[in-house]
Amino acid sequence: MKFLIDENLSDKLVARLDADFPGTQHVKHVLMSAKSDADLWELAKRRLHHPYAGR
Repeated sequence: MKFLIDENLSDKLVARLDADFPGTQHVKHVLMSAKSDADLWELAKRRLHHPYAGR
């Protein structure tokens, strides 16, 4: 399972979660800040392969 950490949360969470959940990323490292929710869903569909993305 991969996590995409919201921009409102600390990017320090990536290091803490990555050992148990490889591939964890922070929004600011992937999309930069102030992107829309639709942009995040598109990212999930393309890169994170979330089973509920796009529903």
